[in-house]
This record gives sequence, structure tokens and C-alpha cells, in this order.
Amino acid sequence: MKKALTKLLSITLSLIMVFSTVQPALGYYTGGAAAAEDGLTLTDENGTAVRVSELWDETYPFGAFAFDVTALGMAEGEDAVVTVYRAGGTRGRATAYIAYSPVLTPNEDESVYYGYGLSGKDIVLEVENPLPIAQYQELGKYPNPERGDASIVQGTDEEGYVLSLSEEADSYQWQALYDGDWVGIVKAESASLPMDTEYIDSGEYDYRCIYMKDGVRYCTDSLRGIEYVQEPEEVLEPMPDDLELNPEPSYTAIALDDKDDLYSGWLFNLTFADGEYKKEIHIHANTDELSELMESATFRIAYCKGGDIYSGSETLLLHVDDKNESTPSTVGFAVADSVTVDKANGFAELLVRRVGGVERAVSVDYTTTDGTAAAGKDYVAASGTLMFYGNVTELPIKIELIDDQLEQDVPLDFTVSLSDLKGDDNCSMGLSEVTVSLINSGTGEADNLASVLYDAETVDLSSIVTEAPTAANSGSEPVVGEQVEMEEEEPIKLELIPSNEANLGTQSYNFPDSQAIIKFKSFETNSWNDT
Repeated sequence: MKKALTKLLSITLSLIMVFSTVQPALGYYTGGAAAAEDGLTLTDENGTAVRVSELWDETYPFGAFAFDVTALGMAEGEDAVVTVYRAGGTRGRATAYIAYSPVLTPNEDESVYYGYGLSGKDIVLEVENPLPIAQYQELGKYPNPERGDASIVQGTDEEGYVLSLSEEADSYQWQALYDGDWVGIVKAESASLPMDTEYIDSGEYDYRCIYMKDGVRYCTDSLRGIEYVQEPEEVLEPMPDDLELNPEPSYTAIALDDKDDLYSGWLFNLTFADGEYKKEIHIHANTDELSELMESATFRIAYCKGGDIYSGSETLLLHVDDKNESTPSTVGFAVADSVTVDKANGFAELLVRRVGGVERAVSVDYTTTDGTAAAGKDYVAASGTLMFYGNVTELPIKIELIDDQLEQDVPLDFTVSLSDLKGDDNCSMGLSEVTVSLINSGTGEADNLASVLYDAETVDLSSIVTEAPTAANSGSEPVVGEQVEMEEEEPIKLELIPSNEANLGTQSYNFPDSQAIIKFKSFETNSWNDT
């Protein structure tokens, strides 16, 4: 068992031993036929269910490793069994290397949130041991390639940075150097290999290409100059005469809790003997008295020696639900039912807090409503949804204030309300409405956008002018207008000016006063039009 936490495994390169390689079968049965008898159906890389048949023996003569399911749910205290299949042929010995990784969530500040991770203390894994005969069997693989004359060329194409071969070939398989072994890169079977520059610039990784030409398989030297040397034939010890060939299955527990970092991930392996087509991983979800979030981890067949990996069924997502009922919680404003804010500050910020149980995700909507303060004149109307993910206890509502820089002692007020609490039946609403009183010390410098754009002659029409149902979408920017002085008997005239360069000439607007004339500006013609 080995800790597995490298960029090669966790980010971009999913490693497989595609051109692992052929030795004579030693008997027993073939995996395609046996898996077909089991009724095995796998998920391919397109998400399509594919039934395993005896025909797989020709496509995958040494087997294709796959999980029997791609997702598994269980609860604390339960046991489950995951089967890893070697579908197709089962010629020779083969080993699948499986990475176990708790699910970690990145935060906006680039830190990591561990609340959803199924750590090394949360489960027990027991892995089926190899049959005793496996160590005396040759690895199932194609013959080792010859050293070729082609070399690896670095370059770019329309997609970005690539590695390519200096000459054309009939087929290609790119490999990466991982933990001292050369392993194939999944879906890297074309003439070029797209690369992220960080993998090249870091100098940590190395690559080479196995290619077929005129019926002969060749291998290049590596990108960093490691000369390809054909591996010597495997030397096996003679099998004892009294070796038990088919003992009862036995299992070894993986020590997931013996590291300081219980979330870093682990690598273990399953070794299949010649003719063997399935092995088991036993999972026990540990029980504790804590009320927790649903925790998750992934099992991924990272690479293999002998055989192949069936893309689409190489990853299994494990979920474990907490057996304890969630603790009741309350969501509400963390301030008094009224606050006073100086417009000169530029913003009013109200904190919404969740207390009690925090293991479930909940959401709550918020909106502003005019009082004696008016949206568009004193503050910017706001609405939205706050999402409290697991273990999140506080979220702010930030409302932009419009500072006209005129001193004002008599407060003007508006309200901010919470509503539509969702996500957890045990959650209830606390203080749901706060009155915000606005004064103005006249000391602000109008450094927020709303204040900079504010014009006392401009009327905010967002609340009374609406698009007609047949209108095209003009975006989410507010429409503002300027009331134009008219003769006493003439109707009110409003000039609509979009806050972006949308063409309002293609829009249709409703206005509550039928005697109003609405003028709009077309940015296409730079002219004013009546409607």
C-alpha cells in the first residue's frame, strides 16, 4: 500500500498499461466468457451500457479492468462489496493499481474544504489477496518493442502545446514515467500528444511513445533523453509441487489511518492470476456519534501491469450517509431588527447566520423593499439566494448605497427580507426582516459605482417600465430615463437610455401612464426615436 497524491493521478493523466503485453495462456477459463455468464454490463466512455461477451477475448486478450458499478451509496455501520472485473481474455498474470481518494472541495481562496471527504478513519477497506499461483506465472503482455529510430518532437498546434513523433507510423501509444514504471496514457493513441505546459516546464515528468510500423512495434527514447532498453524476459521461480492452487479467498486490510494526513489518498493493488477474471474489495463504513455531511471518495483504476483499463468504468464514486439525524438549525439575520448606515460608507452589509446543525446544505432568498428610501436614488435594489453548504455558518448580503454627498440627518429607510428557506426539514427561520436606516455624513468620496453614476436628474424606471412579453431580451442591466420638460398639456416624455450598448430600438416597453411618450436611443443609428 502506498500513498498516492501526484498531479499525474489527480488532475490530467489517467494512467493505464495499454500496451502491456502476449504470453501463452496457462489455462483455466477466459474472462470474456466467464464475465458474460455473470451477465456483466459495463459503462463505456460515452456513458452507454455495454454487455460483455466472448468477443472481448480478441479485443482484450489480457483483459480490461473495470468496476462492476460506477457509483455506490451506503450508510454508517453498513458493509458493501465492490467487484473489479478483468473482462475479456485472462492470459497471464495482471495487476490493477487502484487509487482511493477522499473528495475534497476547493474554496474560493484556494484552500481546501474537507467536510465532504471520506477520510481514512471513516471506512475500512479489505482487498482480496492474490492466488498463490500468481507469483509463478508470467505477466500477460505483448512482446517488448524494439528500439526505434523515431524521436519525440516538441511543438505547438492550434490547440496548444503538443508532443509528436518525428516520423509517421501505423499506430501510436504514448507513455508517461510514473513511480519508476512506464505506463500508457489513456486515450493517447494518436500521432500527437496534447500537453499542459506545466508538465513540460516543471521537469517532473517524462514521456515516450511506442509505435507500430510495418508490423513491428518500436519504442522511442524518452523526451528527457532516457534511452530505451528492451526489458529482459521475466525470470520466475519454479512452482512448488505442493502449492495449493485454489484456496478459499482471503483478504488484507489496508491501513488507511496510519498517516498524519487522512485525506491524501492511498494506492493499493489487486493481482489476478492467469484465468482469473474478478476480485473483490470489501468496504465497511465506520460509525460515530457525530452529525456529519454525506461524505464521499473515489476509487480509480489508475494504471495496470498486464491487461488494459476499460475507459468509462475505471472510476467508482462512493457515498456514505450519516446514520444520525441532522440537528435542527435556524437561519436568520445576525443583527438587530434595525440598523443605521451612513451613505458615505458606500455599502450596507448584513450578516445572515445559521446556528445549530450545519451538516446539511440549505438556501434562503433575500430581497430589498423601499420605505422612505428609494431604490435608484438612495440605494441599489438587490435580491438573490444565499446558499449555505455543509459547515457554512455565515454569509453576507452586501447592498450598494448611493451617496449624493449631501449631508442628511433625517434617516430614510428600506427593508431587507429573507424568505423561501429550503434544503433541510429541520431548519427554521429566525429574524427574517431588517430595517436599514440611511443617513449621510457628507464625508464620502463617491468611490462606489452606484454613486459615481448617480445623477439627480435621472429617474430609475426599472420598477415601472417592463419589457412587453414579445420583446427580445435586453439583458439584466437596468433601464434608466430622463424626464423631459414639456408644455403643460403635452404628455410626459421619458428618454430611455440603456446602461449598455444594447439596441433598444428592437425592444417593446410597457409604461403605466397611457399618456406618456417614451423616447429610446438606438446605438446603431445614434438617434432618438419615439414610441
